[in-house]
Amino acid sequence: SGSAGRGRSPRQRRRRGLQDRLRRSRADPPGRRSSARLLVRVSVACGGRAGAVGSSIGHRGQTRSPERSGPERSASALPASRPASRSMAVELALPVVATNEVVASLFEKKKWPCVYRVHESPDQEKLANFFKSAQAFQALEGKGKISQSQVGEPKDLQKIMAAYQKSKYAPILNNLMLRAMMQARYSEENLMHFGLASQAYLHFTSPIRRYADLMVHRQLRYLHFEKNAKKKISHDLMQKVSSTISDKEAKATDLERKIDRLFASTFMASRVGDNFEAIIVSCTEFGMFVRILEHHVEGLVHISTISRHHVNFIPDRMALVVSGSKESYMVGDTIHVRLKNVNIERGHVDFELVKKSSEEPAKKRHKRRK
Repeated sequence: SGSAGRGRSPRQRRRRGLQDRLRRSRADPPGRRSSARLLVRVSVACGGRAGAVGSSIGHRGQTRSPERSGPERSASALPASRPASRSMAVELALPVVATNEVVASLFEKKKWPCVYRVHESPDQEKLANFFKSAQAFQALEGKGKISQSQVGEPKDLQKIMAAYQKSKYAPILNNLMLRAMMQARYSEENLMHFGLASQAYLHFTSPIRRYADLMVHRQLRYLHFEKNAKKKISHDLMQKVSSTISDKEAKATDLERKIDRLFASTFMASRVGDNFEAIIVSCTEFGMFVRILEHHVEGLVHISTISRHHVNFIPDRMALVVSGSKESYMVGDTIHVRLKNVNIERGHVDFELVKKSSEEPAKKRHKRRK
């Protein structure tokens, strides 16, 4: 039997294993036996649908994506035709996504209330800002005519992302693209999932850590196993639950960001006065936000530390320009900054611009202070 098993394909061996488990489950109670049969059917369906999943942009996220976690919130795009050597993460994510789609399609077909995971199409205003920045960086030149009007499906954004990945501004543009994506949320209405190019999607696979999955499991039990329409969870209750858990998720995300800022400011508190190499990640009317390359900590360079002369903010170029000179600072530029102040309570990290003439290596300053 060992040699026969080695002759089978991976999918045949996987299916044979599921069949063996199903045979062993016949001694189980009727409810558990029915569950095993359903899992076999879902697993086979996942194997057939796995090739169709992943042709989309994968939350705010990471960089944060529209999804806080899971396969939905990736900052990069999955290629439409994946190579044979796919990463383990993608291999594990595809069955999860396919399973969620299968269960969502069942509720959609039966017209039973459900908690869907929805993700609307990108915010058009933010998407316009992305294209303005990409044009300012000249990141899409020579790539054919790519415009905002061409964006209708996730694969369109995927092509755009592939076009600028070799640009030095790719990390900045990835972040701007991610900000243009809408935040995924829970809803009692099926509004589809743009990021996963899914017509029906929900969270089904993690009932021990997400309340949405637990609600889906309960409704599935009433629909498929007990076949008891009287126990069906109402549309109004699904609406209330969807709204509540979406609010809780947003609060948890905000809290996580505050904790990140707290740890970053605490870590940098002992480095006040040190110099760092940094990259400009955004420009505003009051200064520029930078990310130091050594520790990936972000902070503000206030406009007052840039020059004694008036500094103009040019939105179209995502740049700050010093009046009466050729001095300018643009998103994506590498500069040198000095850590000026840290406010741990607020999680604020403030830098000041270091000109080449006054620059002093950070390592030497750090050693002298010791």
